[in-house]
Amino acid sequence: MASDQQTVLISPDKLPTQSPASLPLPVRLAEYLVQSLSQPVLMTGGTILLVLFSCFNFSGAMVPVPDAALWDNPLEIIGLFLMFSVMPAYLSMCFIATTRAGKEIILSLQKLDPTQRNTLINRYEHGHYWGVAVLIGMFYALGFNVGWGSLSFNTNNPLFATSVALVVGQNFMWIVIAIVLYFTITDSLFLRKLGGSVNIDLYQLDQLNGFGRAGLNGLLMVAGALTLTILQSLDFRLRWDNYFNGLIVGVPAALLIFLAPTWRIHRRIKQARAVEVQKINARIESTSRELDEKSLSELNALLQRRDMVSSLRTWPLDLSLAFRFIFYVLIPPIAWTGAALVEMVVDRFIQ
Repeated sequence: MASDQQTVLISPDKLPTQSPASLPLPVRLAEYLVQSLSQPVLMTGGTILLVLFSCFNFSGAMVPVPDAALWDNPLEIIGLFLMFSVMPAYLSMCFIATTRAGKEIILSLQKLDPTQRNTLINRYEHGHYWGVAVLIGMFYALGFNVGWGSLSFNTNNPLFATSVALVVGQNFMWIVIAIVLYFTITDSLFLRKLGGSVNIDLYQLDQLNGFGRAGLNGLLMVAGALTLTILQSLDFRLRWDNYFNGLIVGVPAALLIFLAPTWRIHRRIKQARAVEVQKINARIESTSRELDEKSLSELNALLQRRDMVSSLRTWPLDLSLAFRFIFYVLIPPIAWTGAALVEMVVDRFIQ
């Protein structure tokens, strides 16, 4: 007769999930779009881009105003509004894609620890605090990204439409950034917690690639967002103040998003590898050094096993593939920055 304490394994597809009504509003909206649209990522991004660009364009905000102190070149303000249109659209697409991909990653990792039956429910344990992220985004936009001194809110001033659009554009963009970063970071911290309980099989490390895939997805999302800030310089002039506020948010966020789900499991893999090598060394010490066929065969097998285990990767992803993707993403901003620096040096030399 089966024991009363026998462990019953449940299929991940039948594990309890959080009810839609209890999901945070941004996640609920993303889930609704995924279920309602045939191409939720592209259709959502395209719609947001079209609506924002149309509002900025038809409001007259992008129309150059002669002799205005608001910008040095008409292309500068046009590039800024392009970024206000493209950035929220891009991040919304990433949010929908990572929300769906994150669920699949968690389910795949959940198989490694069948006791974690409420994993998907606990995923958004702190998700309802996203309103705090909205307030922080608004504060950062209005306090550090709007040059109030050069704006005019006099309806008779030609700069009125541009001034209002600048405030609205910065505000909306940073709210979207704050929401997406909030849920991406909480997902990363959740995976970090999960990384402390999953089983590690050194000979099946591919099972842990979900941790690395989640971290890499978030890292590439932030790198892509930083690349889009180049739109601010359609006039090919380098203005560090245009990028400083984005970099001090993007760079720490990228590091946290990547390291949170990968560092803990990396340390556990490294520790498990060291323990396994120690066990093999103990077997080697107790193995006969005689030159007979049996002793040689056993010793050589142990030496080969130790070399194989010692060479196992300790990160839950293919690092060569990861660095290749990151390098491709960073090529455009690096190339543009180099060209802008050369232009600045040449202009100063000529002057």
